[in-house]
Amino acid sequence: MSTATGAIRTIAPSTVSGGYNVRFDPYPFDSRLRWLVRLLAAVPFLLLVALADPRLWDGLSSPNAALIEHARSIAFTGSTVTWMESLYPPLPTIAAALLPWGTTGLAVVGALAAGAFTQRIIEVLHQHRAGALLGTLFTLALVANPLFAYTATQNLPAFLSIMFFGIGLNDTVRFITWRNTQAGFRAGLYLMLSALSDTSGLAFVAALVLAAPLFTLGRRGERGVRTANSVVLGFPTVAVLATVLFLQLAFLHRWPAGDSFGYSADALQGLVDTTHDLRWLGLLAPLLCLYALSLLVRRPGAMLVGSLLFALVMAGFVFGLVPTGSAGNSFIILTLVMIAILPAARTRRMTTGIAIVAAVTVLVPWLAALTRTSVMEWTGTLFTALPW
Repeated sequence: MSTATGAIRTIAPSTVSGGYNVRFDPYPFDSRLRWLVRLLAAVPFLLLVALADPRLWDGLSSPNAALIEHARSIAFTGSTVTWMESLYPPLPTIAAALLPWGTTGLAVVGALAAGAFTQRIIEVLHQHRAGALLGTLFTLALVANPLFAYTATQNLPAFLSIMFFGIGLNDTVRFITWRNTQAGFRAGLYLMLSALSDTSGLAFVAALVLAAPLFTLGRRGERGVRTANSVVLGFPTVAVLATVLFLQLAFLHRWPAGDSFGYSADALQGLVDTTHDLRWLGLLAPLLCLYALSLLVRRPGAMLVGSLLFALVMAGFVFGLVPTGSAGNSFIILTLVMIAILPAARTRRMTTGIAIVAAVTVLVPWLAALTRTSVMEWTGTLFTALPW
């Protein structure tokens, strides 16, 4: 299919062969089988939680532990609404306040969410006609590694934010490339949920809204359509944040406290320090894999999208939007972009090249995990607690 003059083909019409027969059907088609896949996919992550000693989990320094402390510090009782300024991010904070078993309870929720997310990724790969080989490789690359498992069980805010962003990214492709208006509204709502799940979600939403004009347009020749697409995607997030700001000004008569955000020289120095050892390679490897795949499938615009996402995640770390102790955020996000640009119509030579890139991507998070202190600490705690 041709694109508009001057447009960069970023996200391919990857759910079709040719210019017709767009496949948006769920997979598996039977809803009972879909729930079975979700539960089976959640089992490995639930086992990581069940086989470990809860006392060790509770003593582990992790984003979930910090979230529990944050939720406990909020006084939800009383006649005042001062808790409003401490509630962000609301979705995981409310979960931490209501769920039993402390960090173990959050890990269980994350494991179940990981199962649902895995099923959705399998569904997207099926809709892209990835085939058994590529579907298996990309699914393993995304979920079968320590970075994904750590984020799911030890960093619920970041995982929910990434999950909603990933689903919203797929609906964004349907909206912009295939003119599915309903998918556009869903994408906006998923991006809003991403921003309400973790501060890093603000960076993800900003990146996708800024990158929306780079997507292949389904509505060509319409004036202002690129700007309109960005507005549809970003409006729910802006609206809900503006509402929260208005409520705080109305009831508390002050701006939201920003003590936890802002430039951190220590964070910047820590990022610079990674350039002196293999940690920097662990950060750059998924971006290089995305570059390779983008060139292979002739979607060079995806390199711009990936670079923007990567840069905003790094900036989020320096400015406090990505909490200390997070690991794997950029890898998971960039792998989701790789899945989104996977084309349906492929030659045998292209399929072989994609399979090689996917195989390398399977190895990248295992090597990167060795350079992440938080992941290694979690892995050591896990093996110490296992029965054998």
